[in-house]
Amino acid sequence: MIALFQACETANIRQFIQISAPDARLDSSTEFYRSKAAADNALKNSTLAWTILRPGLVISPQTYGGTKLLRQLAAIPYLQPLALGQSQIKTVHVSDVATAVCLTIEKALHHADLIYPVLIALFSAFWIASGWIGLWQHKVVIDILSPQLDIRLSTIAVFGGSLADIAICLGLLIRPWLKTAAGTAILIALSYMFGSIIFTLHLWADPLGPLVKIIPVILTAITILTLTPER
Repeated sequence: MIALFQACETANIRQFIQISAPDARLDSSTEFYRSKAAADNALKNSTLAWTILRPGLVISPQTYGGTKLLRQLAAIPYLQPLALGQSQIKTVHVSDVATAVCLTIEKALHHADLIYPVLIALFSAFWIASGWIGLWQHKVVIDILSPQLDIRLSTIAVFGGSLADIAICLGLLIRPWLKTAAGTAILIALSYMFGSIIFTLHLWADPLGPLVKIIPVILTAITILTLTPER
């Protein structure tokens, strides 16, 4: 199971539902329960969004293990032999287990449905604010660039970058253009990053960290690209 958890992390699978057992403990008297507890702990320590279900004895049309034993005992006529008569048995039908799994998945999808539009709205607001501030404070930005760039090139860079930011915002809000806009956001952010390294390297040491914020912007765009094809 540990290898499976690691493979899911590598494959960028976010949600994992584990079918465990009610008495799964590391100090349990049986290897079965100890192995279940070890797998549960490994899942909890992983980066996956996990849910652990602990059904009791699962009853289904097919028989395995404990349920097979119960059916064999019940089939003996006239006498009812007892096996582990002092043990408490908690049964659940396999359809109820399947329903619990489906409800868990639906809950996770519902949370994603709530987060996704909020993520798009906030990301769009960031880009429109970036573009508008660039146009509003264009003289300040041109003054920052002018020691390294010709005044004409500085003006083109400032106004071009601001208009590109606004265009990304509009693209994020129009569904057919969303993925293109998110990809463009990554390219624009990278161009700002490398451009700042060449022309305004000192801003990376600014106490407010204006350029460091480019990194989470790129990661957010990648997140949107990852989520969008699934919808």
